[in-house]
This record gives sequence, structure tokens and C-alpha cells, in this order.
Amino acid sequence: YRQDTPVRVELNLQHVRYLYRAINRVPAGEKPRVCQAISNTPLLQARDKSALAKVWASPVKVYLPRTVTGIGDLEAFFSATPTASFILPDYMTATVDVAGWCNFLLEIGCADRPRRLQKPNAGFATQDWLLEGLEATVASLEQTPIPEALSLSEAVWRLLLRSLPDSAWERNRWSHGKREIYGRRGGYLGSEDFEASFLSQLKQTAWLFGQDGKLHKPSELFQDTPKN
Repeated sequence: YRQDTPVRVELNLQHVRYLYRAINRVPAGEKPRVCQAISNTPLLQARDKSALAKVWASPVKVYLPRTVTGIGDLEAFFSATPTASFILPDYMTATVDVAGWCNFLLEIGCADRPRRLQKPNAGFATQDWLLEGLEATVASLEQTPIPEALSLSEAVWRLLLRSLPDSAWERNRWSHGKREIYGRRGGYLGSEDFEASFLSQLKQTAWLFGQDGKLHKPSELFQDTPKN
């Protein structure tokens, strides 16, 4: 799959179906290494809106469609990001265990929620984060008819809730970047946390609908109280 000559489609279907059946027979100590190797190999047939033909993609570059997850939120979320790739449903047959396939595809690196990506050019000794597709999605809301925009806004909300880690410490780490601080002579002075770019964007952009049927920033809809 890393050669210039493409694998025949029928053979690829056999390969991936075999991996689905065999992955749970891999010893537990070796499974992470095997999944890591698969995740970076362009062995999945996928499609995005920017290409008419199928493309070969690594699992770490591919999202799961409604046919796998049973939920169409990701397709709605990436409607404004034509380069987002979704795996083709061809690998599953009519009698297949859909939940089992979903677990397998997640194990090898596919995603069922927007990926958190490191922001390029964040600055010296700075680690900042973006959510893939978020900027294009929230920017498209104002140009989208209200019924569709409302559905899209709700999809963003649900995907964010599903993306949140369980503990407060993990949520804080997930939603913040880190910057190392150095003195004038180059001595290390420590580090500081700051709101990740995607969190600032969610705070500063009107992407939630209020009872008036209009888009609002979150701060306009939720009172700043300890309960909230």
C-alpha cells in the first residue's frame, strides 16, 4: 500500500475484511504497535467532496460516516470542508456487525468526532490546538438558511459534548495550549497555559441559536454564574 502501483479494489476489500476478523487475535502486548502501523498506511478507500474519484487514505486521515456510526453529525459538520475524507461503506456487507466494524475502525485510527490538531506557526515554544473543520463550519452558519443552520449548530454542540474528556483536569488540558517562558538570557522560567485557539473561536463566534431564532455567542445565552 506504500508502493506507487495501486492495489486492486477487490483485493483491498479482502485485506481490510481480514484485518477486521484478525485484529482481536493479536496479543494484547502487540496490538497497539499493530494498530499504529495500520493507522499510518493508506489502505482505506475514501471519498471527499473535492474529488470525484475514490482516494486511498490512511485511517488517521479518515472519518466515519453515518452508515458506520448511525449518526449524521460529522457529515453535517464537514459540509463546509470539502477535503474531509469519509471511509466508503463498501467494506461492510448487509449482514455485518456494524458496531464491531465501528470499534475496529476507531482502533486503527479513524475518527468519529473532529480531530484536535496542533496549530501550525503557533509561535516559539508554543503548543496550540485547532479542531479540524471548526473554522469553516461556524463561518458557514451565517450564510446557511435557518433550518439547515439550526441543524448544523446542534450537530456542532453534540460533537463538542462527545469530544469532552471525562475529568475536569483532562478537559482543561484538552481545551488549553501551553507556552514555555524564557528570560532575556535564555534561561527557562516555566510555562503558562492559555485558551486553545478553537476554544477562543467558540467563545468569540455567534454559532448558537437563541430563543429569538438568531445566532449568538455563548456568552449572550449563558449567564456567568458558578452553576454555569
